[in-house]
Amino acid sequence: MSQASKAFMANPLEFMRQNLVVIDGGGLWCNSKDDNFDLTPTGDGFSSKGSKIPQYSLARARSDTTDPIPAYWLAMQWEGVESKVLDTSRKVFFTDGLSGCAFVAGSGPKPLVKHIHADLAKPDEVIDDPHNAGMDIYTAANYKADETDARGNEGRASVFGIKTAKGWEFWAQARIYDGKKWKMRFPEGIMPV
Repeated sequence: MSQASKAFMANPLEFMRQNLVVIDGGGLWCNSKDDNFDLTPTGDGFSSKGSKIPQYSLARARSDTTDPIPAYWLAMQWEGVESKVLDTSRKVFFTDGLSGCAFVAGSGPKPLVKHIHADLAKPDEVIDDPHNAGMDIYTAANYKADETDARGNEGRASVFGIKTAKGWEFWAQARIYDGKKWKMRFPEGIMPV
């Protein structure tokens, strides 16, 4: 396990407030297979105020990784909705990065989570969908920026979950690409979903 992964496991919320974590499967992780993960250093990013902070990428752990992060993984399905129920066997959850997509999370000890592809993730329709009633919803309206990145995106986000004694908590870290580096969108670093 990398030092970053150890720090994340010791205090996930504090780690995510102080470090940029880019979760971007880029379609490579096309199934929602639960697995072991590690945080790989990828240089520096920026806080919302412009100061340098460490940046990491979420990667599947190699076979020789000691003490990897066992986590649920929710993939992104092109032009579709990927969903799964989180049981109690793992205490960390990650979903593929959001770049126009929406994330929806239920409550309780075994919540249903959904990654809704950008083509289907119009905020009003996701909110008004009766299948999402009573669930927490995080759409591009929550993480988009006034400026666009080099690829024309208005922002991206990484979503993660942590199982606590009270149940699952889901958090998001929004970011924007300034043409050279990723920058956190908000001073808090993360916000609850």
